[in-house]
Amino acid sequence: RTELSFSITFTPVPLGSVCWIGFAIRIPDAWKAAGPTDETAVFQVHDTPDVGDDTQPAPISMLVRGQGMLMWVRSNPNATTLAADTTYTQVWAEASYPSDQWQFFAVRLRSHWDAASAPTLDVWRRAGDATQKIVEHSGPNSYNNVARDFVKSGLYYYDEEWSGGITERQMHHKGLFQWLDGQDIDHSLILDHLQSI
Repeated sequence: RTELSFSITFTPVPLGSVCWIGFAIRIPDAWKAAGPTDETAVFQVHDTPDVGDDTQPAPISMLVRGQGMLMWVRSNPNATTLAADTTYTQVWAEASYPSDQWQFFAVRLRSHWDAASAPTLDVWRRAGDATQKIVEHSGPNSYNNVARDFVKSGLYYYDEEWSGGITERQMHHKGLFQWLDGQDIDHSLILDHLQSI
């Protein structure tokens, strides 16, 4: 397990206003030996639970599962976050990810648990020469917690979720950036920057 993280006290995800996130990963070919239920998280927007909450899943997560990748959003508007009242939406999935090459991601996020605050999640990916918008999701994407969400990226290794077919348990990672809106940022600038480093 190796993660890069923005401290919740240093750079939290703003509530109800846009922020941009950029990161890049390179998954080795050896991971294609994964079984269909083997999984590990490679990017998260994580939460900090309130007293009384019974769950601490990240409200947004990108996973490698089996031969493919997926991304999901969870939300809960209640002041006490109970798993029974938490909604789950899978917002992206692909059956086979590009392996042994860099994948550059730009995320545009307006985080909120209340639909009236117009929460959104948009994700672009550049792999090789192709840039594609892979997620366009509107709706609640966070929990009603006092402390704000924060960004984490890197290999979040679930030992119990790996069958043993993968012998090379490493992933290459570069860049973890977060910008507030209004800084003339867009997905192309982020992807170009990631590709240049």
